[in-house]
Amino acid sequence: MPALKNARQERFVQELVKGRSHRDAYRLAGYSECHGHASRLFRHPDVVARYEEITGAAARMSEVTATNVINELASIAFANLTDYVSIDEEGKLHTDLSRLTRAQAAALVEVSANAHRVRFKLADKLEALMALARMLGLTRERVEVAVPQPRDPPSDFELAKRIAFLLAKAAHASPSHPAGEGGDQRTQ
Repeated sequence: MPALKNARQERFVQELVKGRSHRDAYRLAGYSECHGHASRLFRHPDVVARYEEITGAAARMSEVTATNVINELASIAFANLTDYVSIDEEGKLHTDLSRLTRAQAAALVEVSANAHRVRFKLADKLEALMALARMLGLTRERVEVAVPQPRDPPSDFELAKRIAFLLAKAAHASPSHPAGEGGDQRTQ
């Protein structure tokens, strides 16, 4: 669908696509601010069709799928030096990047050349292989479990404090002390 014939409607759609609110897009398109009119314009069939066309095309262009990611990682993970160089009968190395496929080029990180040599650097194969393995569920993530560390045994003083605390707690919790043990005698 080409741009809308009504220039203000086209501008309204373009502003919406940029992320503006209906109200702001309506005002920027040259309409006078009036409550509810922006929403009504957005329901106009031509405006709706144009908006869906633009946002749908943008979504398709930026689509990132698991398959795309896996394919890109596979290009890096399975890159082979023989895709970039050849060895002649005399044992000399020759670089020929003219016939690279898109997948082979994906593994290249850097290429530089001067009169005497060509240098290129490939992406980290091991990292790509590990990322692929994780995505495909071929690895197990290591789970760390915190294990309490053994403590030093309490000192004699610490043990005596704990015993005294427990005895005091027990004495306080009992309803009465037996007669003759040196405490007040409580009546029930």
